[in-house]
Amino acid sequence: MAQIEVFKHIVPLWTDDHSNYVGLYVEGPLAYKLCYINHEETDLSPIYRSAASLIAELEQKPELDWEELHKDYPSDEDISTEQLAEDIRCMHELQAILEKDSSMVDDVRCQLLYSLMAITPVSEMDSLLSYVNDEDMYVQERACILLGYHGYEPATEILKEVVKHGSPNGKLAARKALSMIRAKQMDKHIKK
Repeated sequence: MAQIEVFKHIVPLWTDDHSNYVGLYVEGPLAYKLCYINHEETDLSPIYRSAASLIAELEQKPELDWEELHKDYPSDEDISTEQLAEDIRCMHELQAILEKDSSMVDDVRCQLLYSLMAITPVSEMDSLLSYVNDEDMYVQERACILLGYHGYEPATEILKEVVKHGSPNGKLAARKALSMIRAKQMDKHIKK
Protein backbone atom coordinates (compact mmCIF):
# COMPACT_ATOMS: atom_id res chain seq x y z
CA MET A 1 0.00 0.00 0.00
CA ALA A 2 2.90 2.36 0.66
CA GLN A 3 3.57 2.46 -3.08
CA ILE A 4 0.18 4.09 -3.70
CA GLU A 5 0.50 7.78 -2.84
CA VAL A 6 -2.83 8.20 -1.00
CA PHE A 7 -1.97 5.25 1.29
CA LYS A 8 1.71 6.03 1.89
CA HIS A 9 1.27 7.09 5.54
CA ILE A 10 -1.15 4.29 6.48
CA VAL A 11 -0.58 0.74 7.73
CA PRO A 12 -3.61 -1.60 7.64
CA LEU A 13 -4.14 -3.20 11.05
CA TRP A 14 -7.40 -5.13 11.14
CA THR A 15 -9.67 -6.57 8.48
CA ASP A 16 -13.29 -7.69 8.46
CA ASP A 17 -12.41 -10.44 5.95
CA HIS A 18 -14.38 -8.56 3.26
CA SER A 19 -11.42 -6.55 1.92
CA ASN A 20 -12.05 -3.64 4.31
CA TYR A 21 -9.46 -2.55 6.86
CA VAL A 22 -8.87 -0.29 9.79
CA GLY A 23 -5.71 1.63 9.00
CA LEU A 24 -3.30 3.44 11.28
CA TYR A 25 -1.62 6.66 10.19
CA VAL A 26 2.03 6.14 11.08
CA GLU A 27 3.42 9.55 10.12
CA GLY A 28 2.40 13.03 9.07
CA PRO A 29 -0.15 15.35 10.68
CA LEU A 30 -2.58 12.48 11.30
CA ALA A 31 -0.05 10.16 12.98
CA TYR A 32 -1.67 7.60 15.33
CA LYS A 33 -5.21 8.32 14.13
CA LEU A 34 -7.27 5.52 12.59
CA CYS A 35 -9.20 5.44 9.33
CA TYR A 36 -11.48 2.89 7.70
CA ILE A 37 -10.30 1.60 4.34
CA ASN A 38 -13.39 0.52 2.43
CA HIS A 39 -12.72 -1.53 -0.70
CA GLU A 40 -15.65 0.08 -2.52
CA GLU A 41 -15.12 3.77 -1.80
CA THR A 42 -11.91 5.45 -0.73
CA ASP A 43 -12.26 7.77 2.24
CA LEU A 44 -9.15 7.90 4.37
CA SER A 45 -10.33 10.57 6.78
CA PRO A 46 -9.64 9.74 10.42
CA ILE A 47 -12.44 8.15 12.37
CA TYR A 48 -10.75 7.47 15.71
CA ARG A 49 -8.18 9.56 17.56
CA SER A 50 -6.13 6.48 18.42
CA ALA A 51 -6.17 2.69 18.62
CA ALA A 52 -6.95 3.06 22.33
CA SER A 53 -10.07 5.06 21.49
CA LEU A 54 -11.31 2.37 19.08
CA ILE A 55 -10.54 -0.42 21.55
CA ALA A 56 -12.39 1.39 24.33
CA GLU A 57 -15.44 1.72 22.07
CA LEU A 58 -15.27 -1.96 21.09
CA GLU A 59 -14.96 -3.04 24.72
CA GLN A 60 -18.07 -1.04 25.65
CA LYS A 61 -20.14 -2.29 22.70
CA PRO A 62 -18.68 -5.55 21.33
CA GLU A 63 -22.00 -6.54 19.72
CA LEU A 64 -22.14 -3.55 17.37
CA ASP A 65 -21.10 -3.57 13.72
CA TRP A 66 -18.59 -1.01 12.44
CA GLU A 67 -21.29 1.32 11.11
CA GLU A 68 -23.05 1.39 14.49
CA LEU A 69 -20.01 2.29 16.62
CA HIS A 70 -19.67 5.84 17.94
CA LYS A 71 -16.77 7.49 16.11
CA ASP A 72 -14.44 10.23 17.34
CA TYR A 73 -14.67 12.10 14.02
CA PRO A 74 -16.41 14.20 13.05
CA SER A 75 -16.22 15.37 16.66
CA ASP A 76 -19.01 16.76 18.74
CA GLU A 77 -18.85 19.93 20.79
CA ASP A 78 -17.93 18.11 24.00
CA ILE A 79 -14.30 17.29 23.25
CA SER A 80 -11.61 18.11 25.78
CA THR A 81 -9.36 21.17 25.59
CA GLU A 82 -6.42 18.90 24.69
CA GLN A 83 -8.38 17.18 21.93
CA LEU A 84 -9.48 20.54 20.56
CA ALA A 85 -5.90 21.81 20.50
CA GLU A 86 -4.71 18.61 18.79
CA ASP A 87 -7.45 18.81 16.15
CA ILE A 88 -6.65 22.46 15.42
CA ARG A 89 -2.93 21.64 15.15
CA CYS A 90 -3.69 18.82 12.67
CA MET A 91 -6.04 21.08 10.77
CA HIS A 92 -3.36 23.76 10.35
CA GLU A 93 -0.74 21.21 9.29
CA LEU A 94 -3.07 19.75 6.65
CA GLN A 95 -3.90 23.25 5.39
CA ALA A 96 -0.17 24.00 5.10
CA ILE A 97 0.41 20.83 3.05
CA LEU A 98 -2.47 21.73 0.73
CA GLU A 99 -1.26 25.32 0.28
CA LYS A 100 2.35 24.27 -0.29
CA ASP A 101 1.68 21.90 -3.19
CA SER A 102 -0.70 23.37 -5.77
CA SER A 103 0.18 20.65 -8.32
CA MET A 104 -0.96 17.85 -6.03
CA VAL A 105 -2.64 14.82 -7.64
CA ASP A 106 -6.45 15.16 -7.41
CA ASP A 107 -6.91 11.92 -5.41
CA VAL A 108 -4.32 12.98 -2.83
CA ARG A 109 -5.83 16.48 -2.56
CA CYS A 110 -9.31 15.02 -2.14
CA GLN A 111 -8.20 12.63 0.64
CA LEU A 112 -6.32 15.40 2.45
CA LEU A 113 -9.40 17.62 2.27
CA TYR A 114 -11.63 14.78 3.53
CA SER A 115 -9.28 14.41 6.49
CA LEU A 116 -9.11 18.15 7.09
CA MET A 117 -12.89 18.45 7.07
CA ALA A 118 -13.38 15.41 9.33
CA ILE A 119 -11.08 16.70 12.07
CA THR A 120 -12.31 20.30 11.90
CA PRO A 121 -13.81 21.10 15.31
CA VAL A 122 -17.25 22.65 15.61
CA SER A 123 -15.62 25.92 16.71
CA GLU A 124 -13.79 26.10 13.36
CA MET A 125 -16.71 25.29 11.02
CA ASP A 126 -16.33 28.61 9.19
CA SER A 127 -13.15 27.25 7.63
CA LEU A 128 -15.22 24.66 5.73
CA LEU A 129 -17.35 27.24 3.92
CA SER A 130 -14.75 27.75 1.18
CA TYR A 131 -14.95 24.06 0.24
CA VAL A 132 -18.69 24.28 -0.46
CA ASN A 133 -17.76 25.85 -3.81
CA ASP A 134 -14.77 23.62 -4.56
CA GLU A 135 -14.31 22.53 -8.18
CA ASP A 136 -14.08 18.88 -7.06
CA MET A 137 -17.66 17.64 -6.73
CA TYR A 138 -16.66 15.12 -4.06
CA VAL A 139 -15.04 17.81 -1.92
CA GLN A 140 -18.10 20.03 -2.40
CA GLU A 141 -20.35 17.13 -1.41
CA ARG A 142 -18.32 16.33 1.73
CA ALA A 143 -18.25 19.96 2.86
CA CYS A 144 -22.05 20.18 2.54
CA ILE A 145 -22.53 16.91 4.42
CA LEU A 146 -20.33 17.99 7.33
CA LEU A 147 -21.95 21.41 7.61
CA GLY A 148 -25.30 19.66 7.78
CA TYR A 149 -24.05 17.07 10.26
CA HIS A 150 -23.00 19.85 12.61
CA GLY A 151 -26.20 21.82 11.96
CA TYR A 152 -24.10 24.83 11.07
CA GLU A 153 -26.73 27.54 10.56
CA PRO A 154 -24.37 30.23 9.12
CA ALA A 155 -23.95 27.96 6.07
CA THR A 156 -27.65 28.07 5.17
CA GLU A 157 -27.47 30.71 2.43
CA ILE A 158 -24.36 29.21 0.84
CA LEU A 159 -26.00 25.77 0.84
CA LYS A 160 -29.08 27.23 -0.85
CA GLU A 161 -26.80 28.54 -3.62
CA VAL A 162 -25.24 25.08 -4.02
CA VAL A 163 -28.73 23.59 -4.38
CA LYS A 164 -29.27 25.97 -7.34
CA HIS A 165 -25.82 26.04 -8.95
CA GLY A 166 -23.63 23.30 -7.48
CA SER A 167 -22.34 20.08 -8.95
CA PRO A 168 -24.78 17.14 -9.08
CA ASN A 169 -23.22 15.67 -5.93
CA GLY A 170 -23.15 19.07 -4.26
CA LYS A 171 -26.81 19.81 -4.99
CA LEU A 172 -27.98 16.58 -3.39
CA ALA A 173 -25.66 16.97 -0.39
CA ALA A 174 -26.70 20.61 0.09
CA ARG A 175 -30.39 19.64 0.14
CA LYS A 176 -29.66 17.00 2.75
CA ALA A 177 -27.53 19.44 4.77
CA LEU A 178 -30.29 22.05 4.78
CA SER A 179 -32.72 19.40 5.97
CA MET A 180 -30.32 18.41 8.76
CA ILE A 181 -29.86 22.05 9.80
CA ARG A 182 -33.65 22.55 9.92
CA ALA A 183 -34.04 19.38 11.99
CA LYS A 184 -31.41 20.56 14.50
CA GLN A 185 -33.10 23.97 14.69
CA MET A 186 -36.41 22.29 15.44
CA ASP A 187 -34.78 20.10 18.10
CA LYS A 188 -33.36 23.21 19.79
CA HIS A 189 -36.73 24.92 19.62
CA ILE A 190 -38.52 21.90 21.13
CA LYS A 191 -35.95 21.63 23.95
CA LYS A 192 -36.49 25.31 24.84
